[in-house]
Amino acid sequence: MVEGVSVRAETSSNETQAASLPWYKVWAYAYISPTEKTYRNLIQDPKANSNRASIWVGASQGGIAIIYMLLAILFGALIGAPIMMFISASITHWLATKLGGEGTSDQIAFLLGAIIAPGYLIDSVVEGVLGNNRIGLGIRIAFFLYQGFLLLIAIKAVYTLSLLKAIGVVLLIALLIALVLGCLVGFMALL
Repeated sequence: MVEGVSVRAETSSNETQAASLPWYKVWAYAYISPTEKTYRNLIQDPKANSNRASIWVGASQGGIAIIYMLLAILFGALIGAPIMMFISASITHWLATKLGGEGTSDQIAFLLGAIIAPGYLIDSVVEGVLGNNRIGLGIRIAFFLYQGFLLLIAIKAVYTLSLLKAIGVVLLIALLIALVLGCLVGFMALL
C-alpha cells in the first residue's frame, strides 16, 4: 500500500495478486509523499525495476528534445524566418524605391520567397550530403552567390531599375548584412 493506495488488485476468485501502479502514480507518490514508507511501498511494485526506470528517463529526455525541436521549428522556422523575409523585403523595397524603383514590397516578398525557400532546401541537402568540407562549402558559397544573382534579377523585374541601380541595391543590402554581422561578432567578442 502506498499511502492509502494499494498496489494489489482483487481477482475474480477473490485472490489477491500483485498489480503495478501506472507510471504517473509512481511519479506522483515519489514527489508528493517522499517518505521512507512510501518509497518502500513503491519498490514493492512488481514492475519496480531498472528497465522501467530507464524507459521513463529515456522517454522524458526524448520528450524534452522533441519539445525543444518543435519550439525551434515553431519560432524559428514558422515565425522567425518569415519575419526575417518580410524585413528583408521591406529593406529591399525601401532601397529600390530610393533609387527610383516603382514596385511593391509584396511583389519583392513573393520573389524573395521563391528564391529563399528552395535555397534553404538545397543548402540543407548539400550540407547533409557533403558536410562542411571544402567541396560542400564551395558549393554552398557558389549557390549563395547565385541567389544574389537571382535577387538582382528580381529587383530589376519588380522595380524596373537599370542594371547599375539594381546592383547598387544588392550591394547596399550586402553592406547592411556585413554591418549587422560585424556588430554581432563584436558583441559576441565582448561576452
